[in-house]
Amino acid sequence: MPWRMLVLPVLALALAGVAACGDDDGSGGPSETTVPADIATDAPSDGATTVQAIDFAFDKASISGEAGSTVEIDFSNEGLATHTFTVDEIEVDLQLSPGESGSVRFTFPDESFEFYCRFHPTQMRGTLEPGG
Repeated sequence: MPWRMLVLPVLALALAGVAACGDDDGSGGPSETTVPADIATDAPSDGATTVQAIDFAFDKASISGEAGSTVEIDFSNEGLATHTFTVDEIEVDLQLSPGESGSVRFTFPDESFEFYCRFHPTQMRGTLEPGG
């Protein structure tokens, strides 16, 4: 009988985990992108750094750049779940549904900052490294 009491909480946790991988607004429409006013999401992609989300990993563990330079990240989601390219310290947060791509432009920081996926922060992490 005690094992039956565990079934409902375990099932609820499993369903919550699946829901966290889905689209936040449930509309099935375009994903939301939150960026501050000084970050352009429609800049040309010439010379941009490409980052892909493939299932539950980024294809790059680090991105190097010259501190103070303007950089563009072309981000594509090749996985099956919604992913983000997020850097808290410089207010970058690009969210993409499976198959979508987008880009952000920002001033490269003068210290190391972590980028991550908000939905899978323990699995999907990398570092912006100045000096490069």
